Amino acid sequence: MADPAGATSGGALRTLSFHTIVYLVGQLASRLAAFFLLPLFTPLLTREDYGRLEIADFVLLLALQLVGFQLDAALTRFHSRAGDPARKRDVVSTCFRAVTLLACLAGGALYAAAEPIARFAFGSSEDARLVRLVAVVLTATCVVEVALSVLKAEQRSFANTTVSLLRLVLELTAKIVLVVGFALGAFGVLAGQAAVAAFGALVAAAWLTVRHRGRFDVGLLRELLVFSAPMVVSGLCQFALHTSDRWLLNTFCGLGDTGLYGIGYKFGYAVNAVVLSAFLLIWYPYIFALNDERERRDVIGRALVHIPALVTGLSLPLVLLSPELVSLFTDAHFHDAWRFVPVVAFAYVFWAAFQIAQTPFYVHGLTRAVPRLVLLAAVVNIGLNVLLLPTFGVDAAAWTTAIALAVLAGETWRTASKLEAMPLRWSRIVFPLACWIAALTACFALDPRAPSSLPLRVLLALIAPVALFFVQLDGGERARILQMVRSSLRRRGPEHG
Repeated sequence: MADPAGATSGGALRTLSFHTIVYLVGQLASRLAAFFLLPLFTPLLTREDYGRLEIADFVLLLALQLVGFQLDAALTRFHSRAGDPARKRDVVSTCFRAVTLLACLAGGALYAAAEPIARFAFGSSEDARLVRLVAVVLTATCVVEVALSVLKAEQRSFANTTVSLLRLVLELTAKIVLVVGFALGAFGVLAGQAAVAAFGALVAAAWLTVRHRGRFDVGLLRELLVFSAPMVVSGLCQFALHTSDRWLLNTFCGLGDTGLYGIGYKFGYAVNAVVLSAFLLIWYPYIFALNDERERRDVIGRALVHIPALVTGLSLPLVLLSPELVSLFTDAHFHDAWRFVPVVAFAYVFWAAFQIAQTPFYVHGLTRAVPRLVLLAAVVNIGLNVLLLPTFGVDAAAWTTAIALAVLAGETWRTASKLEAMPLRWSRIVFPLACWIAALTACFALDPRAPSSLPLRVLLALIAPVALFFVQLDGGERARILQMVRSSLRRRGPEHG
């Protein structure tokens, strides 16, 4: 007799995999575009220019964490649980107006204080014009993200991906014109981003005003803020965990090393940015919509096993061929950046495990636990960077990230298991870890310039993902995954709009 829970879970995972594949298209296009810009931009931009862009991202991400109040995440949860269309419109309207007001106030303050902020972040007030562009990007991005969050909450993956791809094309065009055509350097990169963001904000505001006109509900705003407030602290801690090393690198090693590390980080972070980010776009809206407790527990348990393994399988070829890939996509003065790629990629396998392991906190509304966990990891990361960067230089930044994310994943699993049973099968951890040890050894013990190095690394890059697929999964799991992918590629319908 068929197991109804198993059948329901299979349908749930098929729907989840369908939306993930759709979002994956947009994420993949974005990452590929970023890599294909490197051969165009690295001959024109210095390491210091890329260091300035890294610091500009540091300022932008910090401001977004402070301003956004994570209301877009709260919008997803409250929209999914709203009982009728009118209430859904109230959720959207309240969130849109609150975020817009906060973004305008913060953007104006950032613009006015550009010079002192530039002295603190960049070490010179001469970069104040970059801070002013960041202020424009901040204000516009907050508005656009509300519109994209609405599409995610409605599970309209095609519409969300289409908008993202259109924005990507416009941004690429603007950056190429300003950097290649007008030789504006780092300023041109940010100016292109700011121009497209401002245009997108106007379109998003018009769409939200016309399509989702509702009441501004003060009581609802209070609920949104109560739900979001712990995530603001968590977001700030995540910012410190992921981005504080850029500012510390600039302080201890200078803009040049910061730019070099930033290039390597882009490669190491690529699989996480494409695959995991696409998965998370639908993960929380989907989990929030599940009412069956047994089904939800089963979906979380499967994801905790399969997602880190998937990230590992896709990362290993990138890691093993990182010297050649970095040399292919960058100019000669950035080729040394390959040495950061393996460790950064390894670190973000732990981040994938954390993202799934923290899900029970959000399901049960206990988001207060998340900031404490991320704060622990951030303190570990910052402390190790301050301790190790002066002695070991820029290479220490990647290893401190890996250690901090490993601490985060382990402690989150331990704590969240008290809410939702998430038993670990150690046999599914040992083999991926062995693959990582082999890959890291091949990268750092072998000289990339040695004639025998490349064939061995290529062989490992071909074997490792296939071995993971067959060793990690049993026959039934392999069959279900293949069936889900085939079904997702065939399925099309208006509900997936």
